[in-house]
Parts: sequence; structure tokens; C-alpha cells
Amino acid sequence: MMICKRRLMSVLKNKIQLFECLWLCLFGIMFLRLVFDVFFSIYTLIILGYLMASFVLLFLKNYRLKFGIYVLFMNSIFTLIKEISPLINAGKKDYYLALIDAFILGDIKNLSLFFDNFSNAYFTELLSIAYLLFMVQLLFYFIFYLCRDEKISKAFYNGILSLYAIGFLGYIFIPAIGPYFYYASEFKSSLNGFFFRDFLNKAYPNFSNFSDVFPSLHCGVSLFILLFLKHFDKKHFYFWLIPCILLWFSTIYLRYHYLIDCIVGFILAYLSYQLAKRTFNANFKIQR
Repeated sequence: MMICKRRLMSVLKNKIQLFECLWLCLFGIMFLRLVFDVFFSIYTLIILGYLMASFVLLFLKNYRLKFGIYVLFMNSIFTLIKEISPLINAGKKDYYLALIDAFILGDIKNLSLFFDNFSNAYFTELLSIAYLLFMVQLLFYFIFYLCRDEKISKAFYNGILSLYAIGFLGYIFIPAIGPYFYYASEFKSSLNGFFFRDFLNKAYPNFSNFSDVFPSLHCGVSLFILLFLKHFDKKHFYFWLIPCILLWFSTIYLRYHYLIDCIVGFILAYLSYQLAKRTFNANFKIQR
């Protein structure tokens, strides 16, 4: 018992990373909501398992392995939310997000509806490519910064994993599907393109958890990466600048997000970037 207590105190003294606290909160909230709303289900046990695993990871010395495990958590939880959200949420919150957009935009009401008047097959194809490039960017930099030196690696992962934890909390508390569903009857026509647009149309229902609207992690994560690149890898920053701008526009044009989703995503990206810089400057330690 004393050995366990000393080990725990040792971890606490070495500064638990913010992303670890946020993921513990995420799993704890999901578990409690499942207990109170459905009491027992297979998902209650699964999330309890994640909660226990995240606590055990506090003691893991190999920081690269820890980051890799959290990336696996990130992908698996995103998928699980598709099944868990209907159990703990009475319905989607698109109405409220649309209301906020209407308040911000006034007579325009919704930007996806506004851009419906100017849709073009070639432009739709270009923005579909930009939207899909996000996955390429994400995969590349997960690997790229996992292989960099310890200080930069910890800064990047502390920032991006914190961003994802907060984003997933948004999915849990404010689940929504997006303008393409909420305003389906008001769009004049479907968005037509070519190969990449057709691919995205077929792939999106399979890769969405139908709660992943608020905040926009496409906007938030891509901006975080861009800000991080500007500080640490400027040549990469210039390569991704235009694709990221197109990506941000695509989230609205392709009818996946409300304006408020993007705004909150950008705010979270900036806060996560500041956290990453502070992590780098302080050279926080996740025990070796």
C-alpha cells in the first residue's frame, strides 16, 4: 500500500499533463451519464475500462507509447460516441446551433444556405479534396511529431490531445448532425462534383458519429497544427496554409458545420496552441 502511495505521489510531483486530466474528465463524465441514464449497458463497462486505463497510463514512463495509446483512444471513442450518444441524449441540438447562427448572421440565417446560391461542380470538387486532405494532414503529423525530440513531441501532443478531449465533451453535451440534415428541405439542390465529391458522399455517413458537429474539430485541429507549424516548422506552415483555408471554407460550403462550430473550434485551437507553447517552454516531464 505504501509503495502504491509513493508511486502516486511521484506521478503527481512530476506534473500530470493537462490532456491526461481532460481525458480522465471525459471518461468520467461519459461513465456517470451512462450510469444515470441507462444504469447498465455494455457501453457502461467499456467506458469504465477506458477510465481505469487512463488512470493506469498516468504511471506509464514511455511518453511516446503513452501518446500512441491516446491516439488509439481518440479514434475508438469517436466511433463509440455514435452508439453512446443516443443513450444519454434525448435528441440532437441542431436547433440551438442554428438559432445562434441566425443571431450572428441576421437575415442570412445560415452560411450553408447562403452558399447554396453559388454552388459549382468544380468548386465543390476542390473543396471536397480540401476536406479529405485533413485526414492526410492529421495522420502525417501524428507520426511526424511522435518521432521528433522529446520537448517538441510533448508540446504537440499535450496541445492536440487536450483539444480532442474538449471537442469530444462538446459532442457529448451538444450532439448535432449539421446543416446538411437540419436544413435538408431548404437547399435548392444537392452539391454535385466528380470523383472526390462522390467518394466523400459515400464515405461521410460511415465516418461520422452523427454527433460530431460542435465544435468543429476539422477547423480546430487544422488551425492548431497550422499555428504549431508556424512556430516550430515554418516551411511546413506555408505548404499547408492554403489547403487549411480551403478546408475551413469547405466545412460550411459542404454543409457539415454551422458558423458557431467553426468559431468555437478556432478558439479552442488557439487555447490549445498556447498550452503547447507553455508545455515546450516549461519542458514538462512525463516520467521517463
